[in-house]
Amino acid sequence: MAKTTLKLVELMRTGSIRIYDGMEIVVPQLNRTDEIHLGGSDKPTGAYSIRNGSVAFCWDGDLYVCPDTASNVTVLREAGFERRYFDVPLSNGEYPAREAKKWQELLNKAGEEDSREYEMMCRRFCNQRGIMPIPREELSLCLEVPKTGILVKHPYYSDVVYPMLLGKHFGKREQDLLGRYSVIGDFLAYVHVDGKTYVTRRGFEAELKHFGYRRDHFCVPFSNGEKIVDPVLAERWEELLKRELEWELMCSNASKNDRG
Repeated sequence: MAKTTLKLVELMRTGSIRIYDGMEIVVPQLNRTDEIHLGGSDKPTGAYSIRNGSVAFCWDGDLYVCPDTASNVTVLREAGFERRYFDVPLSNGEYPAREAKKWQELLNKAGEEDSREYEMMCRRFCNQRGIMPIPREELSLCLEVPKTGILVKHPYYSDVVYPMLLGKHFGKREQDLLGRYSVIGDFLAYVHVDGKTYVTRRGFEAELKHFGYRRDHFCVPFSNGEKIVDPVLAERWEELLKRELEWELMCSNASKNDRG
């Protein structure tokens, strides 16, 4: 039997949107507004349903919707809610007209929580297999591929370079790619323990091996002559290449001195 808890009250008060009959919503895909019609009472108190990243739950005759996060679902389960299957408002990209700002803030917060959870799982997976994080100083010599991608141009085509992992749900692809690197031509790409993709010169390979990374074969950005379109990012990339080359020479000289 579901019961009232302080966390449930807080979720209803600040962590969700109360849905009511006739509520105006914006449907951006269709560029129009619409209304929610709840209809019959097929949503019993103490039940919740999940669909497309949103959770609807019923309490004391009211219907609420919140983002689908581990913490939100935990609050509901600890309060005794049972999962059922019923329609979930705000699960198809629509949002409440009057509470658009609050809904967006909830989605942003949920995205941050999901990112933290994803990174934690990636790091745990790597730690169990002896794959260590690259030290911050060395990591600063590499270019991170952002989730939004990097627009590149080749004499014969344009493309967008994206990270190897999407950073959403930990699964088989993460298990296959975490702690792996690929070398093509003068460049090297690798998937760090946090799930992020980095690119640098191939001379970085020894450093990766030292920290438990294994060689694989996948696409390496910029290895086919592509150039970064964004002038600021392109300048930063060139600067990183120079710094990485200097670092390689320094390491090489230090190794020679040790042998001498």
